[in-house]
Amino acid sequence: MSSACYTCAIDVTSTWFEKLSFDLGSEIEISTATGGYKIVKCTPDPTLGTGEFCFLQLNANMAVLYADVEYHVPLRINFENPGGKYVLLHFSPEERMACANDSDPIQAMSRIFNQITLMDCSVQADYELGPAEVSLSRVPKSHALRLIIKKEYAIELACSLFDKDTLLSMSNPITNTIFYQFDMDVKSKIILEKFSELKMCDPAYAFYLSVATFSLITNFYENLGRKVTDIDNLHTTDIMAIQNSMETINSNLESQFPGIEALAKRANMSGSKYKRLFTQIYGDSPKKIYVDKKIDLGRELLLTGNYNVSDVVYQLGYSNKSFFSLLFKRRFGVSPGKIIDKR
Repeated sequence: MSSACYTCAIDVTSTWFEKLSFDLGSEIEISTATGGYKIVKCTPDPTLGTGEFCFLQLNANMAVLYADVEYHVPLRINFENPGGKYVLLHFSPEERMACANDSDPIQAMSRIFNQITLMDCSVQADYELGPAEVSLSRVPKSHALRLIIKKEYAIELACSLFDKDTLLSMSNPITNTIFYQFDMDVKSKIILEKFSELKMCDPAYAFYLSVATFSLITNFYENLGRKVTDIDNLHTTDIMAIQNSMETINSNLESQFPGIEALAKRANMSGSKYKRLFTQIYGDSPKKIYVDKKIDLGRELLLTGNYNVSDVVYQLGYSNKSFFSLLFKRRFGVSPGKIIDKR
């Protein structure tokens, strides 16, 4: 079954989001939030998906798009950012997306779990099942909070935090790219988990969304400040190369570790340099990060309730159920079977 495809150009005002929601056949409710800005709440048509998504303009320079939807049909949405006029701060508990800029072809689609991304590229969100996912009846899901920021305002905020090369890159519309991408910290996960428990019908929903968004921004600023301090002696091009190689790791979570040499080749550096810089930036080796992400994906699959432990072991490419259980318990403190029992 082919994907329905929708394209929209992002903005801090809600017009584009209203049109997208209308095109998707969603039930739309528009009201005024604090400051006189719009909040647009949407419930997808039952044939499209289950859940809710909304758009809230925070001020003249920023807006937030929040989605927590399980899709029932193949769907692709292109969020265009022509000329990189906006910076996106993307918090992704679960999303499947690819990034593109004005000069390079779109990068490989990868499923992202628990990551934070700062970028000014266009985004293609894909809610279509791969062959292995179809065989396990997996539901394509979008759970993400995207902050849309006017670039000139984002640069003002970044002046005290980023190095000169990064600021120049952010100012250049030709270099649309991912600036930083790293695993979501525990505090950010908790903020999103607590907010996801709210329903749009709550009369204070806009207020809570604003609070959650600014809490995430504050936490991001604090965490990134520490990360920038840790890597401020590294060349920007090396940092970018390492971060871009993370896409290869993410796209191989349901197969095998791609290997240091393949990752280093993508980053255009030697294996030893790649491993050293990767560890300096992410705090762990490429293999350790890969295994952690793989086990995180296993937990997400179990929590859907659609599969048992054996299904997940097969899906992730493990041949030994006991080995998977050992890695799982080492990471989460409980066996995978306990995760199923708690549902």
